[in-house]
Amino acid sequence: MITFTLCFQLKNKLARAYKDAKIIDFDNDSKIIIFSDYHRGDTSFTDDFANNRNIYFHAIKHCYDNRFSYCELGDGNELWNNTAFESILNAHKNVYRLIKRFHKDNRLQMIWGNHGMVYHNPEYVKKNLSTYFDAQTGKYVKLFKAIKYHESIVLKQCATEQ
Repeated sequence: MITFTLCFQLKNKLARAYKDAKIIDFDNDSKIIIFSDYHRGDTSFTDDFANNRNIYFHAIKHCYDNRFSYCELGDGNELWNNTAFESILNAHKNVYRLIKRFHKDNRLQMIWGNHGMVYHNPEYVKKNLSTYFDAQTGKYVKLFKAIKYHESIVLKQCATEQ
């Protein structure tokens, strides 16, 4: 009985996520790169991303330069081991500056994951991701103006509508 109840609840959650998903149209010329679960941290010993950040940066720079759209499919930021996004931003500022360019060009999709469930709250996102304090200049700098995180997205092929 418990298994049936859990399966029913999961089915309902998946149906709701599909129904509420943001629709992303694409065609045969579209280029989309999807990354997930790299868990950017604060470069401490718990930061699984730190050893690969240069490879990641060059990969997404290549994608940006070649007009790809970028989709972060959850857990880009490690918010279980880092309680504040600011420490992650300061550790990987060059990465965020590049992701900001995708956002500015309207080529960025963000999906929250279990290590960043706070991103389902638009007020949290606005407060923590819209601007950051730059200690070098002593000023607040725009980061991701009006960014939205989604629980799910659906990619829809324009010609076939599949």
